[in-house]
Amino acid sequence: MIRIVDGIRYDTRTAFLVASDNHPADRVTGRRTHLYLTRTGRFFLHFVPVSPGEREHLEPISPDEARKIYKRLPDHEMSYEEAFADLVEDE
Repeated sequence: MIRIVDGIRYDTRTAFLVASDNHPADRVTGRRTHLYLTRTGRFFLHFVPVSPGEREHLEPISPDEARKIYKRLPDHEMSYEEAFADLVEDE
């Protein structure tokens, strides 16, 4: 899926999948959630409904929101350090 928001292209085919909930859809929302990271370091969510008639959509999010959602999603495709390398502080 491709969506352009404020002149920035978000594309699930070229972005890196960071985390998801590939289990049956969330009982509350009725959709699956996928967290992506673009090659330029922007995060976005891809929502995939499982109910007929609903549409998938993309939503750009801040790095802080992405960290919170990453911790909530059960299936991690990237480690925390990989996904948030620019946000991890060294001691």
